[in-house]
Amino acid sequence: MQLLLVEDHAADARLIREMLRDSAHDNVQLRHADRLDSARLAIQAEAPDALLLDLGLPDSQGLETLRRMQEAFPGLPIIVLTGLNDERLAVEAVRIGAQDYLVKGRINGEALTRTARYAVERKRTEQAMLESGERLRMALDAAHLVTFDWDGARNHITWSPTPAEMWGKSAGEFGSAYEPLAARVHPADLPIVMAEMRRSFSQRDSFSCEFRVVWEDGSEHWVLGLGEFTYGVDNRPLRMRGALQEITGRKLLERRLELASSVFTHSRDSISITDANGILLEVNDAFLRTTGYTREDVVGKTPSILKSNHQDSEYFAAMWRTLIRDGRWFGEIWNRRKNGDVYPGLLSIVAVQGANGAKQNYVAIFSDMSELKSQQEELDRIRNEDPLTGLASQARLSAIAAQAIESAQRTG
Repeated sequence: MQLLLVEDHAADARLIREMLRDSAHDNVQLRHADRLDSARLAIQAEAPDALLLDLGLPDSQGLETLRRMQEAFPGLPIIVLTGLNDERLAVEAVRIGAQDYLVKGRINGEALTRTARYAVERKRTEQAMLESGERLRMALDAAHLVTFDWDGARNHITWSPTPAEMWGKSAGEFGSAYEPLAARVHPADLPIVMAEMRRSFSQRDSFSCEFRVVWEDGSEHWVLGLGEFTYGVDNRPLRMRGALQEITGRKLLERRLELASSVFTHSRDSISITDANGILLEVNDAFLRTTGYTREDVVGKTPSILKSNHQDSEYFAAMWRTLIRDGRWFGEIWNRRKNGDVYPGLLSIVAVQGANGAKQNYVAIFSDMSELKSQQEELDRIRNEDPLTGLASQARLSAIAAQAIESAQRTG
C-alpha cells in the first residue's frame, strides 16, 4: 500500500514514518510532501492508494485544505491527520468527504496502517457503488424506466432520478405525494389503475397496468406500471415498490401493426410475403381464395407454383432486374390456380430493406382481373355481333367494309 503524507513539520513527518516502519507486518510505502501544491504534483505523477493530510499547511489552512484536495482528486481516499482534537471539526471533515479524522499523538503505527487500509477499501466500495449506480441510471434511462418506493403511511414517494419527464413536468417540479401523480392519469384509465391496485392488494399479487398520462399540453403518453405491496403485521399495505416505463412508442407501433394486420387480413387483393430468396413466408385469405391453394400448400414454396407459362422467361428476368434495381415492380401477369385455370391480374411487388440496407423481404399485392377481362370480352362481342342472330353487327360490317375500301384504294 502506498501512502502520501502531506505534512509541513519535519519532526511530525519523521515520527509518522517511524511509526509505519515499526508496523512492518504490513507492506507500506510512504512518500512525503510539505505543501499542498507539491502534494498535487506528486499525486499527478503517481497516485497513491491514500492520502494522509494535515489541515494546517503553508499554502492552505483548515477545512479549505481538505476541500481543495477533495475537488482535485475526488476518487482518492483522504485521512485527516492533525493536531487539533476538535469534535466539531472532525464531523465536518467527514461530512465533506474525509475517510477518517485522526489526532497526532493519539495513534500508533498499527492503528494508522489499519485505518489507511480500511479507508482504501471503503473508497473502492464507494466508487464501485457509484459506478454501479451510474450504470443502473443509464440502463433505466435507456429503457425509459423510473423506479419508485411509495410509503403509504406517510404518502411519500421516493423516485429514481428524472421522473419528471415521464409526467410532462420540468426537472424539480415533480413532488413526492401520490395525488399529483394520480391527477395526471387519464380520467378513463384511472379507474382501471385503481381496480388493478385493489386486485393486487387483495390477492397479494404483483401490480401490472398500462395507462395513459396526460401532460399539461394535453398530449397523451402511455406508461406501464409494475409493482408489489409489502404488508404489516395487521395485513395492511405498508408500501409499494416498483417501476414505471414509458411505452408510448411501443403502443404506437402496436397500433400500426394492428392496422397493418387488419389490412393484410381483410384486403380483397391477394397479398404474399417472401424472404430475400423468394420463399413464401405468409399469405392472406384473399390469396388462398384466389389461387385455390391452402396455406400449407404454399408456405415454404416460391411464387413459381402460380406460373402459367403465359409470359416467357425473359419477362420474369426483366421483372427481377427492375425489382433489384428499383426496389419495386408493377405490371400485368397471368397466374394459374390450383385447378389449372389461368387468370390475369395486376401485380405490385415492393422490396423491404433491413436495418443494414439489405433486402430482407418482398411484399406482393395481386389484383385479380378475371372478371374485368370477361366484361371487356363481352363488350367486344356485343359491339361485333348481333345479339339476336349471332351474325356480324352493323358496326362490325361497316368496319369490315371500310377496311376493304381502304385496302382496294392502296392496291389501285
